[in-house]
Amino acid sequence: MQDDRPPTGTHTVIGVTADDDRFNTTRRAAMSLAKDEGAELILYDWDAASKFGNPLPSVWSAEGTDEDVPDRLHEQELEAAGRDAIARQVGEARAAGLDASAWLPSEHGPKALVQYARDHNAVGVVVPDELRDVADGSTKEAQDVGARLRVVVA
Repeated sequence: MQDDRPPTGTHTVIGVTADDDRFNTTRRAAMSLAKDEGAELILYDWDAASKFGNPLPSVWSAEGTDEDVPDRLHEQELEAAGRDAIARQVGEARAAGLDASAWLPSEHGPKALVQYARDHNAVGVVVPDELRDVADGSTKEAQDVGARLRVVVA
């Protein structure tokens, strides 16, 4: 049986989280899956995207700052972006021995989540029950992912 996943160290597990930690069970399930898979954990801050603007620096922030933003943020970058709660969650995952970071998406919804998972070699995405449509394939984005990506509802 052929394993289509990228080599260890290059694949990820995406776990949906939020500042208020209402997705605590989801985050912990993602931590467990990342550990089982030997994958990097990326916490996906579901609340970061806002109709009021991008949660990260833009061309309007200061010259060059939009080019300095990595696609995975660690505690210091999260704190600088005003996301202390997410920084603590990343710190907790790192203290548990995981290679962990977070992302503050600028777009909201299942489509953005699935695209991020695709772009980051995700072997699994752990979502709360309210995002069940991603898991059951009822969205076009979920259907496009196919067998390559495991979606877990926790």
